[in-house]
Amino acid sequence: MEYPVIKAPVAVAVRPHRHEHLVVHRNDHHADQRHRQARFHRKIPRLAALPNAGSNIYRGQHFSVAYTRLLGAGVGMIEFIDDPCGWTGQAPAGLRRQAPDGASAWRKYSTARFLGDLDPVVIRTMEFGELKIDSGMQIELLPDAVADGLRTAGLELASEEYMIETAFQRVLANALNLIAKVPPLLGTVAGLCRSVHALVPPNVDVDVSSSEPSLPFSIFVSCPPATAQHRVERLAENIVHEALHLQLSLVETVEPLVVASQDEARFFSPWKNEPRTAHGLLHGVYVFGNLRYFWSHIASNAVQDSAFAERRVEEIDSELATVQHLSAIPAVTAMGQRLATGLLARSIREA
Repeated sequence: MEYPVIKAPVAVAVRPHRHEHLVVHRNDHHADQRHRQARFHRKIPRLAALPNAGSNIYRGQHFSVAYTRLLGAGVGMIEFIDDPCGWTGQAPAGLRRQAPDGASAWRKYSTARFLGDLDPVVIRTMEFGELKIDSGMQIELLPDAVADGLRTAGLELASEEYMIETAFQRVLANALNLIAKVPPLLGTVAGLCRSVHALVPPNVDVDVSSSEPSLPFSIFVSCPPATAQHRVERLAENIVHEALHLQLSLVETVEPLVVASQDEARFFSPWKNEPRTAHGLLHGVYVFGNLRYFWSHIASNAVQDSAFAERRVEEIDSELATVQHLSAIPAVTAMGQRLATGLLARSIREA
């Protein structure tokens, strides 16, 4: 099988397992607001370069071990690959019991504390409703020194004043309610998103989000300004997007999906709009294949306007159609092929 490959040198530094994406929304007079996507490379600085990161970074490996035990205790890798939409409602609590120090590790977790025993500033904790877990998603502020480091990477942390101005807490609560309509994905979000950090988007038409697997339970998401349309839907997608990246990274600690030593060729990515490795494409297929499931479910069960969800399904379908060759790339392992084939086949079957 032939598949598009870019052989020319690529002047993009890609660190495996770091996730970042930027979504551009354009106003369209013929549609309420057309959701068009352009992906650009934005990095979270290496954690070791952030103030007081110290030795706490190693803890991420322990959470990966906990995840491995959770899979072995009932979820199962084979079953997970066959139905990769997420965990059951019981899985988040299971992960916490398996983690070092049990559920108390989750309750004590914060990005600031994880980076170097810094005192966290938590504005509010959002509960996950029906899951009835020990504690939910906390909106956390970070020290100025950490914020300065993220700013160099193009990520502007929102101040508490900005969050009040944009009603971030209310939009976040509504976004979680929307995600809750798809229980498997709610399980994923509840299991991995303990600390959320609000970002300031460059403008009203742009959403930015990021995550770093070495921060196992932290995500960074922008809140669209008050004048933006579809604020809840856009924030919900960013949250699910980053949770899925973190989840697949944990899966990869259990089952390699790409042979790193063979993953040198670059292939066009419709989400980054630039060349990516097979590993980058696989993450894209995993994230957007499951986002397609999410929006398809929302569109099918909408009690009000479903235009945004329907548009997202159409757009993701067109993007997935350009990466049908993924499972044929030599660097992808048998399990990676199984994952890619299943996700891509599901999108075609449901289209």
